[in-house]
Amino acid sequence: MVKEKEDLAKYKNVFEYTEEQDKLSLESEFSSKSDSVVLFFSFDIVNSSAYKTVNYYGWSVVIDRIISELRMQVKHKITRAELWRVLGDEVIFIVDVCDMDSVFEYVSTIYSILTNFVKDLEEGTFFDKIENFSGTMVNLMKVENIISLQACAWIAAVTDKREIKDRPYSGYVENLFEIIEESKNIKFYEFIGVDIDTGFRLSEQTREKRLVLSFELAYLLSMRPEFANRLNIITYRKLKGVWNGSAYPIIWYYDKSEHENRTFRKSFPFDAVDKDDIYIEFFGKKVFADYMYNNAKSALKKILSDRRLIGKIERIQKIIVESKDTYKQFIDNPRLELHCVAVCYNDEGKILIARRTGREILESKWEFGCAKANSRKELAESIIEEYKKDFGIIVEPYMDVDRNDLQPVPLAVYKIEKQSELHKGIIFLAKIISGDIRLDSDKHCDYRMIDEGEMDSLNEDECVPDMRATLKIAFEKIKGVSK
Repeated sequence: MVKEKEDLAKYKNVFEYTEEQDKLSLESEFSSKSDSVVLFFSFDIVNSSAYKTVNYYGWSVVIDRIISELRMQVKHKITRAELWRVLGDEVIFIVDVCDMDSVFEYVSTIYSILTNFVKDLEEGTFFDKIENFSGTMVNLMKVENIISLQACAWIAAVTDKREIKDRPYSGYVENLFEIIEESKNIKFYEFIGVDIDTGFRLSEQTREKRLVLSFELAYLLSMRPEFANRLNIITYRKLKGVWNGSAYPIIWYYDKSEHENRTFRKSFPFDAVDKDDIYIEFFGKKVFADYMYNNAKSALKKILSDRRLIGKIERIQKIIVESKDTYKQFIDNPRLELHCVAVCYNDEGKILIARRTGREILESKWEFGCAKANSRKELAESIIEEYKKDFGIIVEPYMDVDRNDLQPVPLAVYKIEKQSELHKGIIFLAKIISGDIRLDSDKHCDYRMIDEGEMDSLNEDECVPDMRATLKIAFEKIKGVSK
């Protein structure tokens, strides 16, 4: 009996739900540097299943282009955002929140991306950007288009799982993140918890062209009048596993405290009509709904009080303030993507150049072609395979025969900025052994074989960076190899 009392005292803070614990004191040890506030937001393609049956020929290209375009736009407009998951036709992003102003900025930007993207789809300008389709096919895509977008955004305070594994009962934690290591060089963060689950449930409560917000995110936005006016409470619904079965406010974003002095009507809980039919009989649902629908800011304050969520909001704010613009990167890892360019020449000493097409960067520029290094293949093997695939030719990279580790001889090293990343590459020399040049139309639209005398006639504005410098090195090397 004595031991049982000691155990109950030891774990009292776990089982006893007190007002102080509910407020999650601002001095809580979990409001530490191990905590982060993360904004989750997703874009979901509306009518995608039906579209796949309507546009059975080109749906994969369209859906893939939408997802790629969303990634590019988000990365361009919210530079610190990271792609977390792609679940079917839903793309989910995360961004670490380190100042209060960014909360308002991010939501405004997410809504802007949503509305502009939907406009491009409705007006058909989106389909004009898709390469390798005839005008007739593009026009057909416009006519048959039934797809659109909808969005969801929610916010969560998350705690590093490593910080609590040795003290699981020392405080209150709703959400965790942990490092998952797939291999020595590949790791990512996983998020689990109450608010993450709520976000997935909430994403089902939005509609075409609409952005639905979690309660916590909406409450933070309501602190600024111009944003409070953009919050619209559509209804209240019970979401599975959320708020213990109580009704949850469904709040759509659209670019529009105590007992003292409370009326009797305002003294009832916000979800009274869902708790008991007697409230409907007493008030009439419409009368009650007027109060909890017409003024989002007042309704959110009422919900905050009834749900005793003041501590949660304060904790989110405190973590944001303490972060002091120190952003955490969750998904992206410093993994190197190594490109291998081969300057290919024939028996006449002429070098192959090709014009790029269908690319996000350096579109229509003349280049030498490119392969990507593979961790399971030799560099020379990757080059040979890729150039056969892209140009239909068999090449033989120039190798360093003076070393036991037989590898291609580098001519130069380069980098290309792609969004916020730096892609590195190495340039090699390779001789064309056989094959007639044919182009992969998804990568190149034209090619030339040039000699040294034509090098200076190339317009640098139409070439990838340092192309002339690379050609100069390559022609000198070819002369040495040919002797």
